[in-house]
Amino acid sequence: MMPVVVSRFIAPDAERENWGATWCLQSFQKRLKLVSQRLADSSYLAGEAFTAADISVTYALNLGQRNCGIALGDAEQAYLARTTGRRRLQACHGAFARRGEHLIPVSSANRDTRGQHSTSWGRKRP
Repeated sequence: MMPVVVSRFIAPDAERENWGATWCLQSFQKRLKLVSQRLADSSYLAGEAFTAADISVTYALNLGQRNCGIALGDAEQAYLARTTGRRRLQACHGAFARRGEHLIPVSSANRDTRGQHSTSWGRKRP
């Protein structure tokens, strides 16, 4: 998804629609269908147990939804509510927030004080 985020939010306007970003977005949509199919049969990706796969997919779904304009269906929204509502994941978010960081991206459309786009995850830019 990074090529999509970079192309759509950071690149000059004339370069935002490009082959690489379009291909990444199409690949994401294909993978989203697989996630949707899996969630039709279980609460989490590996069945009824929360695993590292859920952390990874939660990050990708949030990134896609918040930063790339991906529309998630009801099943995916419910999945995000289950995964992000977990006590330990919330504690992890809190630990990152106290350091001025984000575990899951909150918005790539934020602009910093220089008028440039801020990625809003990882460490804040100086």
